[in-house]
Amino acid sequence: MLNEKPKKCLVCGELFTPHKYAHANSKYCSRKCRRKAQHYNKLEENRNRNRLWYQKNKESKIQKNKEYRKQNKELFNWYHNKERFNGLKDKILKRDHYKCKICGSDKKLSVHHIDGNNHESENPNNSISNLITLCSSCHHKLHWWQRKNRQMTSIQDIVRTMAKSIEANRND
Repeated sequence: MLNEKPKKCLVCGELFTPHKYAHANSKYCSRKCRRKAQHYNKLEENRNRNRLWYQKNKESKIQKNKEYRKQNKELFNWYHNKERFNGLKDKILKRDHYKCKICGSDKKLSVHHIDGNNHESENPNNSISNLITLCSSCHHKLHWWQRKNRQMTSIQDIVRTMAKSIEANRND
């Protein structure tokens, strides 16, 4: 055991000599590397399981989506209507470089009314200065924050508050 050649850790690539009480076929230099490998293996198993599920259910999901669109055609058309923000949606997205103003994501973007006067209000405020680009995640968090705390009235106020909230969640 003492004269054994050093082995290469499968995770970090460092050379190591197995501990005298360790299994002779040790693949990892430390518990930390072994846990990392187990974590990656579990992730890969989940990915494979999700991939198989998706392949198996792909057709039914597509069909359900088509049925939903047919049943809710009016809502679907309204949501994707370019004139919904008096034709400003594309201008707002372009102004904000097609990125969320809070986290910088370019996925699932939407336009948010800062003062809350949207299509449900008697006087919707669709001025350029009242619209901001947010990803769906930040948009949901913002509405949750507004319901819980207070209305925010400026882009700077929104970005500052949401950035603090995101940072606090990362530190927890």
